[in-house]
Amino acid sequence: MLEKQINGFIEYCKVSGFRDKSIESLSIRLNQFNKFIKTTRLRKIKSITYRHLSRFVADYKNPSIHVKKVRIWSLRQFFHYLKLNGYVNENIATDLPYPKIEKTVPLFLTIREYNLILHHCSKNAGTFIGLRNLIIIMMLGLLGLRTNSIISMNVQDMDVAVGLAWIKEKGDKGWLRDFDGWDLQAYCYVDWKRPNQPISINGLTRATIQRLHQQKHKDAANNILNTGVAVPALPEPTKTKIVADGEILKFLIKEGLRPSSADELTNTISKIRLLADYYYHHCWWEDIREHETRTFLVVPLLLALGWSEQQIKIELPCSGGRIDIACFRKSYKRKNDECVAIIETKDFSSGLDYAQKQAKTYSQDFPSCKAVIVTNGYCYKTYLRDENGQFQTSPSAYINLLMPRDKYPLDPVEVGGAFNAIKWLLPNNLT
Repeated sequence: MLEKQINGFIEYCKVSGFRDKSIESLSIRLNQFNKFIKTTRLRKIKSITYRHLSRFVADYKNPSIHVKKVRIWSLRQFFHYLKLNGYVNENIATDLPYPKIEKTVPLFLTIREYNLILHHCSKNAGTFIGLRNLIIIMMLGLLGLRTNSIISMNVQDMDVAVGLAWIKEKGDKGWLRDFDGWDLQAYCYVDWKRPNQPISINGLTRATIQRLHQQKHKDAANNILNTGVAVPALPEPTKTKIVADGEILKFLIKEGLRPSSADELTNTISKIRLLADYYYHHCWWEDIREHETRTFLVVPLLLALGWSEQQIKIELPCSGGRIDIACFRKSYKRKNDECVAIIETKDFSSGLDYAQKQAKTYSQDFPSCKAVIVTNGYCYKTYLRDENGQFQTSPSAYINLLMPRDKYPLDPVEVGGAFNAIKWLLPNNLT
């Protein structure tokens, strides 16, 4: 009875940024649910009740507590999709409570036990196998890696030239899975130290992450580690929710997008996702420069949102250099006071910030401009003018087209999410 709806939901998940493993899990659980529903002899989707869901979750084929939890998650996602598409009037799965899973106490080695193993491996490191074993033990103990992460490593994961290894970790912190578009699955805890007084030193830049080669920089860093004050850890950001494409379309139509443009926008976003995913996973990020992101990812989205080619100016000169993309209230007539939005395009390996000097230049050269938007082609950060007419250097909104969320994952309290960010990409709200 549910085959058509399940297939449609799986396709929806694929274009909505769900992970492959999540899609596989959803497919398995929902096909099980379909088999269960067939045993009830129901003929209409709207006849499915909370009682049916509860029986499937708790009793069908004697599931473990972990399977019950996955079933509830799958049903909540599926019935959300059914509601969006008018198959049901409400998402009855949201009332299903997640089972409480008792935490198990982890087993671990003491420092003495680990040192004994390390000592044994060190004595036998004269052979290739012995050296390999020593490296594995050091990675497990000193880096805190999981056994499966080391087993899954291969030669392609090693960069001998720079002395780095690519580690694939599971990642259990949602806010790190979208760090301005970067999927930072692996992490480690560190103790930050702050010097008692600011230290003046030349030869450093805040523009990029870079390796330190000069001994004076290393000495300064070691001095801070030895004498600095420990900085207490800040609380982690609260959880955010994924926003479905259907919800975004409804919001945009309320904001003035023509309903006839909905299909074009949906198709454009799907193409952007496919290309961005290709760039992210199959290319060297250094090769995906701002010219590629601007041409193949950003401009197509602007056109689909309702901007005309006459309103968009590429590489517009200003007193501080050139602006990547300038959007105008009307067709471009060489009038800076008609510029309503400035879009800075970045390559994949750059962050989504811009300099204070740029902000000052923009506020002076473009008095009518309402927003500066920084993007790498699939993530958009919006910076608005404040009450003093200056552009903020902290964002007002953020959207990741691959995985839209209701709030900014890194600062969900102060910064808006998908709805706020895409609102400031619409011509109606800027002109």
